[in-house]
Amino acid sequence: ICGDMTLIPVQLKITGDYFMGELGNLFNKYNCDKTQKHQYDRIYEPVFKKLKNKNINILEVGIFNGYSTEALHEYFPKANLYGIDIFVRTKAEDLPCYKKDRTQYLRASSTEPSIARQLIATFGSIEFDIIIDDGLHTPNANKLTFRHLLPFLKSGGHFFIEDVFPLERMTMKELEHPWLLRHPDRYNALDNNMFIKELEDSKMEVIRHDNRKLTGEPDSYIIELIK
Repeated sequence: ICGDMTLIPVQLKITGDYFMGELGNLFNKYNCDKTQKHQYDRIYEPVFKKLKNKNINILEVGIFNGYSTEALHEYFPKANLYGIDIFVRTKAEDLPCYKKDRTQYLRASSTEPSIARQLIATFGSIEFDIIIDDGLHTPNANKLTFRHLLPFLKSGGHFFIEDVFPLERMTMKELEHPWLLRHPDRYNALDNNMFIKELEDSKMEVIRHDNRKLTGEPDSYIIELIK
């Protein structure tokens, strides 16, 4: 149960389709699926455009191939971009995004309690205007990442949790998705309720962005929290 976490509809500009802005075009330019698969630019651009030319700090959890980092680097000309990843599938030193100025990375897991100490040791005393959790997409991992990184979010900052399966709002038919059925140890009511409780206990403003009907993807869903 989500308590007072009410569904906020995403505002769209629609003709026959929506108008893709600069951010969406950059995600496509760098072959990032945030637009191609999930249409997350609809959600991000209204927030990001207000900060576009400011000196801000952005933290991404989950880097993989660095495509989103490259897009954000071009979109935010004055932002400092920080990344956390275990870098098993890719090597950070080989990624083009980390050969650019204003970018730094930390090889670590955001789900481990030691992440706070590691983050400070690597980046110093820092606060972030935007944190994007695109790491391990399970309720337990989302809960732990949120718990460990929330202290580093500035007052008024935005914390985005991507690719959420909103189990507490899905129909019985939706819950029969093959991925969920194959991984009951990762996606279950207990872990999900604990994740939602972690968000509720933060007393932050919570906005749910549901793009599932737009994309046909069961995890095209972002939870946004404003500190």
